[in-house]
Amino acid sequence: MVTDLVVDASDRIIVVGEVARSIAGDTDFGVAAFTAAGVLDASFGALGKRMIHFDLAAPLRDDRDSATAVSIGGDGRIAVAGTANVSESEHGAAVAVLLGNGSDDSSFSSDAKAAVDFVGSFGDDESSTPRGVGFDSEGRLYVAGRANQSGENDAVAIVRFNVLGALDPQFHGDGIALPLQDYPGNFLEYGHSAQAMAMQGDAPVLESSWAGTPAPTS
Repeated sequence: MVTDLVVDASDRIIVVGEVARSIAGDTDFGVAAFTAAGVLDASFGALGKRMIHFDLAAPLRDDRDSATAVSIGGDGRIAVAGTANVSESEHGAAVAVLLGNGSDDSSFSSDAKAAVDFVGSFGDDESSTPRGVGFDSEGRLYVAGRANQSGENDAVAIVRFNVLGALDPQFHGDGIALPLQDYPGNFLEYGHSAQAMAMQGDAPVLESSWAGTPAPTS
């Protein structure tokens, strides 16, 4: 299942989504690169394709990792964000960074991957769903999406990772911001969700949805 795509500076089309890993229901991030002619780029990954797994829920049988967003940095690196099951009732936000040839970018954490709970810690039944991802000019990585607390309403969430793949404490103190959490009430009363994100210079710009009354005006 394809969920997002982006075109790089060489006119390659980078496609991401979810691919099945086993008949037991396990899925992985799927990434594929196509040339401008529409054929798989054999120089990317294994004959044009990559699978990325996080296995945060191991040893669950239903270990589902699903990519939901992709972005290309100015240096050609590829950021892929999505969800990774932590338990049968919880999924976290996960991100992987690849080089242009599809190999892991080991400068972004030792395994080129990171995962975070937007609103708490893993194991508390609070789920996080990325909807956008992007690099700034310093190589820091933003991920934005929907935070859900224990099955209640949603909040817009945005996190920033430093160049080493750790949450950046220079961003909102702990690397995580919930910009609409207290407008006009907390997100247990209203539903907010970032649906998309784009980088404008070094600033992330979010498209968000709102459920509740009144809606924000600024």
